[in-house]
Amino acid sequence: MTDKSRQAQEEMYRFPYHYLIRFELEEYRSFSQFKNNPGGFRYASYLIRTLEEVARHKFESLIDIGCGDGFFLSKLSEKYPSKTLVGVDLSRRAIEFARLLNAPEDDKEPKVKFLCRDIIKDPLGRQFDLATCIHVLEHIPPELLGDLIEAVRELISDQGKFIVLVPTKNIPLEQCQRHYQHFDEQSLTDMLSECFHVERIEYLNNDRFWGRIISRCLSNRLFILNHSTMRDWLFKLYLRRFLRCSKFNGYPLFAVCQKR
Repeated sequence: MTDKSRQAQEEMYRFPYHYLIRFELEEYRSFSQFKNNPGGFRYASYLIRTLEEVARHKFESLIDIGCGDGFFLSKLSEKYPSKTLVGVDLSRRAIEFARLLNAPEDDKEPKVKFLCRDIIKDPLGRQFDLATCIHVLEHIPPELLGDLIEAVRELISDQGKFIVLVPTKNIPLEQCQRHYQHFDEQSLTDMLSECFHVERIEYLNNDRFWGRIISRCLSNRLFILNHSTMRDWLFKLYLRRFLRCSKFNGYPLFAVCQKR
């Protein structure tokens, strides 16, 4: 990553913004958010989809590439307290937040190990059963993506899986100043093909009429919906009916990959 893009990433973590949302792991109920955040429920929904996918695989260890402030791994550690969970990110500030917000009680060992590290220049020297990479690849300069994917491949065991989320080309690139590119099925598959076989691809987060209506109901400039029954009903409705969608109205691509 260039010095300029790394500085931009550091600026993002003046506050651990991922923790502005909350949802319970049991039946993924009780969604809430603490600030006007129109995309908060979408962020929660694709984390839930990732948690569901992780649950489909037998694993003892998982690494989250570009873990940021550690919110995803904090949810994962609630569900899998005995698994080996590691988060790695280039942002020192993000890792400091992750360690602070996931600090164990008393003198217990941390459930998650967080590392500030460039895995291209400084490999970890071990492998994991699963690797996740949630909205990270779009932040990497294209000339470095091949090296990063190869570094991720070396972190995954022979039978391991790689779970990836990236924004689709349905989102105009000019709307996202910190992104270098967005993807479709073909471009994502091509990028990963040297190191991974893409087993499944899904489009998530409906951006058309009903997705926008639910977004406006949950959060807008006038209010944040705090009626818990109505809020939870809308969130569950979205998960059930509008999370999975077509290539014409999806926000992120969700891919499950097998190491070559």
